[in-house]
Amino acid sequence: MHAGKPALSSHATGLAGAAGVGVATFAMAFGAAPHACEGGLTFYFWFGVAAMLALAALPWVVQREQSVPIRLAWSAGFASFAAAMWIAGLFVANLRIICRLF
Repeated sequence: MHAGKPALSSHATGLAGAAGVGVATFAMAFGAAPHACEGGLTFYFWFGVAAMLALAALPWVVQREQSVPIRLAWSAGFASFAAAMWIAGLFVANLRIICRLF
């Protein structure tokens, strides 16, 4: 490895970060599911919001050499990925949404 040269490109760093946050969001659903009616669903909701915001901000931090429209497109794609992982975790982990009717 050469001195001064990063180990990963900005694209690889962004993709690795997005994959890590996506997997964490999906896995968090399984931790929240047993406690859905005792605050687990609220926790998972806010965790998903934080994941979407973090992934929307990731291209603006990592890919500074890219133009604004390209970073905006990556930001929208990463936020969509976070939302998809969030919803997939919600259904695959079978999080209870309605705890009590009355």
